Amino acid sequence: MSRDKEVLVQMQRISCGPCQIGQPAIEGWHQDGKEMVGILCLARHNITGGISKLKISIDQPEIMSETLQPEEMIIFDDKKVFHYATPIEPKNSNGNGHRDVLLISTPSSRLNVSEKV
Repeated sequence: MSRDKEVLVQMQRISCGPCQIGQPAIEGWHQDGKEMVGILCLARHNITGGISKLKISIDQPEIMSETLQPEEMIIFDDKKVFHYATPIEPKNSNGNGHRDVLLISTPSSRLNVSEKV
């Protein structure tokens, strides 16, 4: 199978607590260099924030701003839009929280055996 037909699937948990803000996108607005990206929300526990946002370009207004709930997913062409997710904080200031998402992208980032590192 060639690399351009592979799909990369990654689990991501961003945590936060009374003294820790969770940063889902520390790089800010970005593109991952993929053709397609999907973000599936698996869980939101005791958090505010974590809003998924899309823009056509950095200097344009947002075209989407949604708080994905568990079982909701967005899919977008990563070469055509920039994406970002806002920081998360606990709803209950004395507790911890987290946001779990499944990131799906193609093509995979895995090197083929024939490629040199």
